[in-house]
Amino acid sequence: MSAHSQDHSLGPKRRSFLQLSAAAVVAAGLPIAAGGRAHADGGPTFTAVFTPSDPTSGIQAALDAAAASGGTAATVVIPDVGQNWVTDPLLIDHTPISNGALKLTVLFQPGVTVQARPGAYPDAQCLLTIDGGNAARSTTANRGFGIVGVTLSGYGATLAMNKSEYTTGEQRHVIKLVSAGDIWIEGLTLRDSGGDGIAVTATKGNYAVNGYCGNVTVVNVHCDNNRRNGMSVNSCDGMTVSGSAFTNSNGTGPSAGIDFEPDQPLPALKPPSPYTQPVYNRLANITVTDCFMGGNVNSGVLVQSAWLTGAPTTSPIGITLDRILIGPQQAAAGQDAPEPSFMYAGPGDQGKDPGGAVTLSNSLIRTSPNSGSILVAHSWSGGVDPNGGVQPPTGTKLKLTNTASLDLGNAAGTYKPFTLQADGFSGAAPVSEYGGVVFSNFLMVTDQAPPFMQAIDDTTAHSTLANLSGTLTVVDPSGVSTSLGSSPRNITFAITHMPALPAATVSVAASAATVAAGAPIQLTFTRASADVSAPLPVSYAVGGTAGQRYDFDGLPGAAVIPAGQSSVTVSFGTRRPDTGTDTRTVSVTIQPDSSYTVGSPAAATISIT
Repeated sequence: MSAHSQDHSLGPKRRSFLQLSAAAVVAAGLPIAAGGRAHADGGPTFTAVFTPSDPTSGIQAALDAAAASGGTAATVVIPDVGQNWVTDPLLIDHTPISNGALKLTVLFQPGVTVQARPGAYPDAQCLLTIDGGNAARSTTANRGFGIVGVTLSGYGATLAMNKSEYTTGEQRHVIKLVSAGDIWIEGLTLRDSGGDGIAVTATKGNYAVNGYCGNVTVVNVHCDNNRRNGMSVNSCDGMTVSGSAFTNSNGTGPSAGIDFEPDQPLPALKPPSPYTQPVYNRLANITVTDCFMGGNVNSGVLVQSAWLTGAPTTSPIGITLDRILIGPQQAAAGQDAPEPSFMYAGPGDQGKDPGGAVTLSNSLIRTSPNSGSILVAHSWSGGVDPNGGVQPPTGTKLKLTNTASLDLGNAAGTYKPFTLQADGFSGAAPVSEYGGVVFSNFLMVTDQAPPFMQAIDDTTAHSTLANLSGTLTVVDPSGVSTSLGSSPRNITFAITHMPALPAATVSVAASAATVAAGAPIQLTFTRASADVSAPLPVSYAVGGTAGQRYDFDGLPGAAVIPAGQSSVTVSFGTRRPDTGTDTRTVSVTIQPDSSYTVGSPAAATISIT
């Protein structure tokens, strides 16, 4: 089967689940083409044996044999057998991995599809669960995680479920991580779940295990057509997501690209238990770069952190979204108002906010007729600083830096291009003071009727908008105005109004015409303009014979030339996941836009040898 095409048929149906012994697994040093991560620190390789009547047993037996191998590392290979592996739920919960004694790598070869068996996933069953949370205990080696040290690498491979079958519920995820640490997920397509493509969660009842996942890396993954979200992050401290796409989430709420949404804390226990304080989820040390979130029914990015109200300030919120493209999203049957493409709902309780920041930088928000732009809800602003202008550390900030929002062609809906509101988002109580947004060279381009920014007070809470600072440019041919509620305080931002963006001609050039697989590629987008005072978003299409998120890292489809600069450089990596020796090309072409004129060269083509 070609590395660039996959057979998505269901294949033969499976008989009842059967665990094969380790003897059914071939332990061999199978050669693996250079691609993503290699074997985990050496160790034996176990190749899953395909049995048409029972593909589940071949994969699970290989996982079990690797865990029982007795070494410090092992690799499991899922080979391309020319048809799908149609499986029941798969589980990695082995004691050596829970204890931190064994590092496990699972390699899905190019062309592999692991497909959920129809009828085999009632309730909350997931295709692949990585979970030691129920039985595990904290050790020096596992650093308190329920399970630690698992790599899933699968350039050109797919893990898929049967979404049309799941008409209720929201918990049938493709991959579920539970209080897991040192997890690497790379190159896979994860689609058609009854829940999320990836769910990053914490154990619900084991106080001896960390109440969060940590050191999770997601690289060149595509989560598509999942019922709930592309990825849900309930609890994580330490996460890097790059080169990935989260698209077409639809079926049940929130239906977002990425949803950062903590669960309620575990309750404090009475003495003599040592756990006399609630155990909160975390959203800390999270970075998302070079990603695309589009075609989702709800927001491209949704942050709902109300359950972090009361969380300790020693674990502040820390989410950085850099060089991403949000939108446009899709319309859904019965959706009666445009949904914001980017939504942030803070903890929102004065004196009980863990602090920190959510930062959106060097990124583009592009709306469609069914999706608004930005909503900031239920975010305690930190109170008014008597010294003026500086927000106290106990209020979580939203920072918008060198980021552009193109809010064009929207019908009048619930939200203005930039909306702030105090009322109880997702059932949380309204706050008396809300806001806390820091702008730094933020650009809003809109053709909606003014005002472009609207604050919605809550009369029962006697709420007040406060603490908006920084610099932003608003491009609106009808003028610029704001509606900031009844008695706004500490509003110090400076708005520059333009009826249109300054004339600019944009071109693109590559640093080299040919690179060897494994070498990086650099693209530079340049604007020729007499006025570079505002950021300029540039949209581009990616084509060629090379596969995105296969032969080269995923690209968001937009680059933002920062305010005050004439160019921006985009870098991405290349690889050869399969054994082919042909030359493959990457072509990046600037797309026409009302914000600029396409100049020459309008495209750059690079050969990967």
